[in-house]
Amino acid sequence: MRSLKLVGLSGNITAPSKTRALVQTAVTLAADRLGAGAEVIEVGDFGDQLGRARRLTDLDAKGQALVARIVDADALIVATPIYKAS
Repeated sequence: MRSLKLVGLSGNITAPSKTRALVQTAVTLAADRLGAGAEVIEVGDFGDQLGRARRLTDLDAKGQALVARIVDADALIVATPIYKAS
């Protein structure tokens, strides 16, 4: 039987990040409870290519590999920072 794969996606582009810390904590707790494999990916891991990509093939090999890991996950935990606006 295959192990569950859990991926956390943090929508922050800077490090260190409170959003990443939150996602990491949630992923760790869920993975421990479920006995799942887990990893956290940050939007910043894609580099500046993500904003220019219109198709998956516009990403380099690293970016396509990150997308593949997200798509292959059995469950996702996603968080994005909220900025104060007036």
